[in-house]
Amino acid sequence: TEQLHWDGSNTLIEAFIQESLPARPVQPQPVEPSTPLVTVVIPVYNGGTMLKAVVEACLAQDLDEEFELLLIDSASSDGCLEALPQDERLRIHRIQKEDFGHGRTRNLAVELARGEYVAFITQDAIPANRMWLMNLIAPLQSDPNVAGVFGCHIAHTHHGQLTAHDLDQHFNRWIFRSHRQPIELDAERQTANGVVSTHERFYSDNNSCLRKSIWTTLPLPDVVYGEDQLWAREILRKGYKKAYASTAVVRHSHEYGFRETVERANTEWHFYNQMLGEQLPSSKEQVLQMVERSCASDLQAQKLYPDISDDDLMMRRRLHFARACGYYLAGKGRGEIRP
Repeated sequence: TEQLHWDGSNTLIEAFIQESLPARPVQPQPVEPSTPLVTVVIPVYNGGTMLKAVVEACLAQDLDEEFELLLIDSASSDGCLEALPQDERLRIHRIQKEDFGHGRTRNLAVELARGEYVAFITQDAIPANRMWLMNLIAPLQSDPNVAGVFGCHIAHTHHGQLTAHDLDQHFNRWIFRSHRQPIELDAERQTANGVVSTHERFYSDNNSCLRKSIWTTLPLPDVVYGEDQLWAREILRKGYKKAYASTAVVRHSHEYGFRETVERANTEWHFYNQMLGEQLPSSKEQVLQMVERSCASDLQAQKLYPDISDDDLMMRRRLHFARACGYYLAGKGRGEIRP
């Protein structure tokens, strides 16, 4: 009689149905994509064959945390994007060529970045090893007041010994002076017009990383040239720190011809004058002295590296003269800041 009771009957029927029906497959729950710790940004315009090497070196980084790679392409027409590897960590965002700006485009990239840290390199800067990214973000991880980090540059393997020597001399100053602790201005200089030296201000978006939470209140300035230097100066004036990661190394170097050296020197002079309020050499006497100092430095380099030939020194003297011409013309009011 107990089995004929309504509750008992329902229980028996339910058990029979459960045994008779096939097991219902368990539906997989949707997996939320993990948030990367770092977004590596590369602005791209006709990156050529080198872009593939840069992207592959970035994707091969040894990092225990998730990271992504974001390319901002300014309407490339050389097919450089077609050769890139298929990787779920790689995203490409396209803009019109006329919409590019060194500060503006990098600000767009930070907006699109999902990482807590946003690293910048360029389409011709190749991480020198698999620890580049790990070493670049280390100062940000160890000190929450570090707003930005820049890393070391060494020459491309196909460039000459004098080019390599120049980069070594340039970046060695931070190894010896600033690699042990981040740079921070004293309280008296943390003002809107606080004095910031060239050494304190130096920063390079060819190999850098910023903290996105600080960028939200201090974005990169929308300028055609020198956004990295201006941003570094501002974070220091706001009381944040700037660090140098000597072991975060990229291969990035240029060997310009005469005309391009003149144009770049002219842009550099105008940038220092207009944006930084600093005066570079411009008189005939000043630029000729600059040439002689540069040539003397090359002679010292030849003593260290005997494979530097006299022809190499002659070519360099010509380029030092080109730089002097760019400065001299700028001092005469000719030229302008060019991207």
